[in-house]
Amino acid sequence: MSLLSGIISGSLVAGGLQEPEVPAPPPASVRIHRNPRKEFLIQRWNDEIAGLFRSVLRMDRQISEFGRKIIGDTDK
Repeated sequence: MSLLSGIISGSLVAGGLQEPEVPAPPPASVRIHRNPRKEFLIQRWNDEIAGLFRSVLRMDRQISEFGRKIIGDTDK
């Protein structure tokens, strides 16, 4: 029985070594398809969000300056 299992396992290992290599899949950069319309929408969305943050920052500075004028504090 052990002789038979040794022969079978040896042939499986030898057969595994002799099989041709499986070609690697293409890299992800090749598989990703760019959609210009989607890229445009994403860029617009990012621009709008960036503009929103700039507006909030500008309003924060204006409110701070207004508060300093009311209090009379001229030091920043």
